Amino acid sequence: MTVLSEAILHNTRGVILLLHDPLVVQILRGQADFFLLDCAARPCSPEIVTALMHAAGETQFLVRPENTDKATLQKYLNLGVDGLVLPDIHYAAELEKIIATCLYPPEGLRPYRPLMPADKISLEAINDQITFIVEIAHIQTAVQLSEIAEVTGVNGFLVSPQRLSIAMEKGSDAAHPSVQQALQSIAKTAASYELPWGIEGSESIENMTANFTVAVRDIDLLSAQSNAAIAAPQKEEEDEDDFPAFTLSARRE
Repeated sequence: MTVLSEAILHNTRGVILLLHDPLVVQILRGQADFFLLDCAARPCSPEIVTALMHAAGETQFLVRPENTDKATLQKYLNLGVDGLVLPDIHYAAELEKIIATCLYPPEGLRPYRPLMPADKISLEAINDQITFIVEIAHIQTAVQLSEIAEVTGVNGFLVSPQRLSIAMEKGSDAAHPSVQQALQSIAKTAASYELPWGIEGSESIENMTANFTVAVRDIDLLSAQSNAAIAAPQKEEEDEDDFPAFTLSARRE
């Protein structure tokens, strides 16, 4: 577990970025411990990714890539993201190959292509700063979780109860007993390997507390703030209307 992973994955709250708007990221910086740019849901150009990371400032920045191809993963890492949420991982062997493409030698096979000349670059130190989170949204991933947890480089898991329930053919009923049983097994396996795990969405696991959560999207937070701003002037108008009524009543007395 790297220092960065410790900072991201313990008692933290993430916000999913879907709007791809740097101004929104600036507004929400104080409400998130880390941002998760969901390129699997909505692809994003390298230029926009760079702008969003700049807007995030010192807030940690993760990406869920649209796929786990070598070129795709190295693209995001070369842009400087703090970590990756790896989707569609079903077996430990494929995860080992994926992580190898993301790390510099001797741990991996990622080629070093600096944009600017630099002296005394420690590739090992760069490797240690990358956070790898395995997404659990398929029953096969859950079944193979013990083997996946043993892969060197894995820092944690992000479980999506709703998508997992759909993959288990239970519709979107994350409260279904068989889904809850699978979720509890995931949490116990993660704990046995001393790896943090988080929940994506508002669902919960019976008698289990996640190490981190990714429960909200930027569009939801922005909408909530907008509604609050609209409601505030209305409340002030109501308060102003109440004061003259009190004055008139006092005069009558």
